[in-house]
Amino acid sequence: MRKQLESNFNGMFKVFFKSTPEQRDLRNRFEARMKQLIKDEQLQQKLIPPFEAGCRRINPDEGYLITLQKSNMQPIFESIKNICAHWVITSDGQEHPADILIAVTGRAGSLEATSDYFIRLLRKFLREQVKKFDVRLDAQTDFDKHTQAYMQNMVWTGTYRRSTLHYIQTLAENRWEDYAWEYHGNRYDYWEQGLSWIEEPLADSLGRDEAEALHSSTIPTKDSDISFYLRESSPLPSSLGVKDECLLEELAIEQVVETKLSEIIQPSVPTSIPV
Repeated sequence: MRKQLESNFNGMFKVFFKSTPEQRDLRNRFEARMKQLIKDEQLQQKLIPPFEAGCRRINPDEGYLITLQKSNMQPIFESIKNICAHWVITSDGQEHPADILIAVTGRAGSLEATSDYFIRLLRKFLREQVKKFDVRLDAQTDFDKHTQAYMQNMVWTGTYRRSTLHYIQTLAENRWEDYAWEYHGNRYDYWEQGLSWIEEPLADSLGRDEAEALHSSTIPTKDSDISFYLRESSPLPSSLGVKDECLLEELAIEQVVETKLSEIIQPSVPTSIPV
C-alpha cells in the first residue's frame, strides 16, 4: 500500500506547475470544497489562500476546518510578537493566555537520500585526508541562477522544488567538482599502501564502503520504478529507542496525506484542503 501511495504521488508532479490545467482544476476544487465547509465569509477570506494549490502543506482531513468553527475555538491570524510566561502577545498588541505552545516546523524531507549523500561526502573527507572543504562560489552562483529561473513556473518558492525523484537522483550524483578541497598533505597520500581493498580490505576500508554504497536504496538504476526507494525490510530494532506506536502514527499520517493528494487525479471531489 505504501509503495502504491508513493507511486501515485510521484506521478502527479505536473500539478505543481503554474497555470497548467491540472493546477487550475485542483485549485478550483479545493476552493469550492472549502467554501462548502466554511460558513462564515470573513473566515473564508482568512483560511482560503490566494496562492496556488500545493504551495504550502495540504491538510490531511476536513475535520481541521470544522473544528476551527466550533464555539470553544478562537482562530488567531496575527503573527506572534512576543512569548511570555503565561501568554502570547500578537502583532496587534493583544495578549492571549496560553498553557501549551505547539510549534509545527514541518517534515524533514528526504532524510535517507540526504543522509546517503552526506555519508559519501564525509567518507571522501576521511579517506582522502581532507583538511577542509567549501562549496565553490561559481557552483553556488550557477545553482542559484538555475533555481530562480526554474521557479518562475512552479507553485513554490523554496530552495529546491523539482520532483522528489529528481531530488533523490541529484543527490545520487556526488558532484565533488562543485567543492573546493584543501588537504593535509598530498591529495594522493591515501594511495600510499599501494593495495586495493580487494587485495587487503583493511588497507582501504572506506573505499570498500564507497563501493558498497553504490547499491544504496536511494540511488536509482535504469530498472527503477517511481517508488524504487521503498523496499521490504525488517522492523527497526527496539535498541534504537524507536517507539513503535510513534512510528506507526507517523506512517499513518503520511499515508493519509498521500491518499488525499492522489485523489486529485480522480474525477471525484477531493476532501483535501490547502492550508
